[in-house]
Amino acid sequence: MIFTRVLPLFALALSFTLGSVAKPVTDAGLAKRADADTADVAAVFATLQATTDSILPQIDALVDSGNANSGNIVPLINQLTSSFNTADASLTELKGKPGSGKPGPSKDELAKIIALILIAVIKTLSKVIFKVGLFIPTLSILLIALDIAINKLLLSVDIVAIGLLKLIAGLLFDVSGLLGSIGFTLVFALLKLHGGW
Repeated sequence: MIFTRVLPLFALALSFTLGSVAKPVTDAGLAKRADADTADVAAVFATLQATTDSILPQIDALVDSGNANSGNIVPLINQLTSSFNTADASLTELKGKPGSGKPGPSKDELAKIIALILIAVIKTLSKVIFKVGLFIPTLSILLIALDIAINKLLLSVDIVAIGLLKLIAGLLFDVSGLLGSIGFTLVFALLKLHGGW
């Protein structure tokens, strides 16, 4: 398929030009925020999950009904990317601020919440690629942008809640193959590094 040949080339080129995205953030203020209250982090992901739970069923419905096309799929994937960028910005705002002190989930519980969000995104995008990928010319570019957004968010997670990324990686091992098939090279490399896949 043309798509499966073009996507890795785009991802490879972008990984060289945007290599800095995959590097850990060393901002002093954010570093001080390490092991933030899980309640604060959970609140960010609750908002993200509410958004993805609204967007993903729309994409699934369009693909399953055979009505998916560039006109209706592209805006929804752009919304997905925007939601992950917003979540990353929210985590960044936590830097240098004291925790809320509110009781929150354990890191294991929080990792499961984040993993479920990512698994849902991965499965929906896999369906898009294999069923209608050839009919959406810009899909590879959209997925690269989403890969970057998710990668940035996961890097921020690892800074504000040390050890959480390793837990997430463990929970995503079963869908690691799908990460590669949808072209999420940055996310795959990051999780492989932390999860020891």
